[in-house]
Amino acid sequence: MFSLIDLFFIVPLIYAAYQGYKKGFILHFFTLLALFAGLYVSIYFSDWVHNKITKTFELKQTWPFTISFVLCFLAVGAMVFFAGKALEKIVKITMLSPLNKLAGSIFSVLKTAFILSGIIYFIALNDKEAALEKKEIIQNSFLYRPLKGVLLYSIPKYKESKLDTLLDKVKM
Repeated sequence: MFSLIDLFFIVPLIYAAYQGYKKGFILHFFTLLALFAGLYVSIYFSDWVHNKITKTFELKQTWPFTISFVLCFLAVGAMVFFAGKALEKIVKITMLSPLNKLAGSIFSVLKTAFILSGIIYFIALNDKEAALEKKEIIQNSFLYRPLKGVLLYSIPKYKESKLDTLLDKVKM
């Protein structure tokens, strides 16, 4: 059955499908890859950049680490993003653009479903008495249960994580 809460889920999913179609799979994938690669490189190599910045510019120890983290993130993110743009140009030349747009819609909807599932999961973690699950608006929802399961079924180890106990410690 369709409920009001389903609108909260349907609107982002439809918007994601539109954005995925508009941008295509390659651009969506490389944007996500740029984010993860930028974070990875920033975490592992910002110390090296930090040392170079402090030696070269003789700066104090507080700001150079932040600057080095941001520089690493932006440099790697830009390189991956522009590699994706170049690949997208090749796809347009080879006339695979409709397939790219269809795959982009699917990828974007799945990515949004994963994000919505994470939001639902974290809200459910804070709802120890399952009061939210007992509400009629949730029980009548067409999309709540399937979206809630996306995260748990795609990452089975997530069920066994100690995240809920960690959140309880943070609240105290």
